[in-house]
Amino acid sequence: MTQICPEFLLTYNMSKKISDIQQLERTRESMARELVNLTNQNEEIMEKIEELPLLKKQYEELNQRYDALLQMYGEKVEEADELRLDLQDVKEMYKLQVI
Repeated sequence: MTQICPEFLLTYNMSKKISDIQQLERTRESMARELVNLTNQNEEIMEKIEELPLLKKQYEELNQRYDALLQMYGEKVEEADELRLDLQDVKEMYKLQVI
């Protein structure tokens, strides 16, 4: 049976530990970058969440204005229809007077 030199085992174990430490450091750096990215995303989302009440209020105000304009438009269409009918009546009365 061959004997393994204790210095070789020690060197091998040290190399393995150094390799493990380097891998763990790379993993830690990667996780730190991911944490920064997620923190930034979270801040952006929180800012958008804070804007929601204002946006909701603006939407409701705009919707009320839209409803009011829609109602006024309907009234103007109705008024225009009535004026067309009145004009048609006036034309017919004028034709009757001319004849």
